Amino acid sequence: MIVIGLIIAAGIFYIARHLSSDLSVERATSIRPFIMLAGALLIALGFEFVNGFHDTANAVATIIYAHSMEPHVAVAWSPPRFQMIGPRVQRRSMVSSERG
Repeated sequence: MIVIGLIIAAGIFYIARHLSSDLSVERATSIRPFIMLAGALLIALGFEFVNGFHDTANAVATIIYAHSMEPHVAVAWSPPRFQMIGPRVQRRSMVSSERG
């Protein structure tokens, strides 16, 4: 977990340094580039937020349709922290249902 945090921190530092050097070319005291950047970031983050709902719904629907989990269990496992664990459990249950 510490390694991931360090990688993210290094990435943020890299982005800030290069963004600062790229925007230093802008000689005017205009705030327009910053407003446009903030707008683009808000649009991208909004899209990712909405897309996450669709991905979660599709994942839960697939698990329920494959009858690998009961619907109430699949919904309980739908939060993002379980997105990496859920497919492993699903695979085990599908393998056991194929054998039996």
